[in-house]
Amino acid sequence: MLLGLQILDILSKYSDADHTLSQKDVARLLQTEYGAPADRKTISRTLTVLAESEYLRNNGMEIISASDSERMMPAKDPETGEDEMRLTKTMTDFYLIRKFEDSEIRLLIDSLIFSKHIPARKCRDLARKLGETQSKYFSSGISKVEPSPAGREYNEQLFFTVDMLAEAIEKRCKVEFEYLEYRTDKKLYPRVGSDGKPRKYVINPYQLAANEGRYYLICNYDKYEDVANYRVDRIRNVRLLEDQPLKPFASLSDGGGNPLDLERYMQEHVYMFAGGNTTVTFRFKKSLISEMIDDFGDKISFIGEDSDAITARVTVNEMAMRRFALSYLDDVTVLAPQSLVGSVKGAIESAAKAYE
Repeated sequence: MLLGLQILDILSKYSDADHTLSQKDVARLLQTEYGAPADRKTISRTLTVLAESEYLRNNGMEIISASDSERMMPAKDPETGEDEMRLTKTMTDFYLIRKFEDSEIRLLIDSLIFSKHIPARKCRDLARKLGETQSKYFSSGISKVEPSPAGREYNEQLFFTVDMLAEAIEKRCKVEFEYLEYRTDKKLYPRVGSDGKPRKYVINPYQLAANEGRYYLICNYDKYEDVANYRVDRIRNVRLLEDQPLKPFASLSDGGGNPLDLERYMQEHVYMFAGGNTTVTFRFKKSLISEMIDDFGDKISFIGEDSDAITARVTVNEMAMRRFALSYLDDVTVLAPQSLVGSVKGAIESAAKAYE
């Protein structure tokens, strides 16, 4: 049993599809890693047992022999008991198939690097742990991980906060927490009430969601009847209110009698602004059609087209669409509703005056 665990550990550290291990390699590594000498037959038997293990397969792993060889080997006839030579298949050049492929782990690490809410120290620690699930040939590059941006203060309670919010969502109960904000000294402080003490928010939590490298709680501030979005990295000192059941999302003014549809919600709230939705008509340059589909998905309707531009319609959060239009100022023109046209135009005029 111990030898099997040692060999599995060696395969995990030193093998992959591009780096196989012979039985001789396994014997050498058993000696150098564990000081555990083993003969060829014992190693061969153990490798065969591991290769046939249902437990490993059920946990997303498998030991593969990259090549097989056949040769005549002495064996006893089961009926006569006499020695005879038989053609025997021998497995060689072993490696471990893991639960995650290198490309999948690399994608997870890249997500960490580009996150804007996880402290750099924690990013490096998580990247190292992810790298350790693969062979040493993959893990050797993890030291180059350097998250950005750096130089700002982070909420060290982030992972505790995520656990607590996930538990509250599962238990369908309210939570209480403090909400942080930066000041000019670049440090985080809790928002305070009129008494100067940290303000306590009582929230109905519905869903955790990632958007543009940040993590949000989709929720309802219990005093009101609309949907709110809070940055998870700004939340601290979470307390579950298990005696206070969750206010149903469908009962909110933004819920419309329906449960939360996360995909639709994310498409309608491009920048995670809270508040009501509106149907917006706008024109954009044809070169941006891929970006439009990336941002709005299949909810966007294309209702007109000429040689230069496409006219589209989408139901979206009005404040988010205002930010979107200003971000694509040279390429997007809002046509309706007039309230949004006026808001975007006013922002452009104010910006122009600031540069006079």
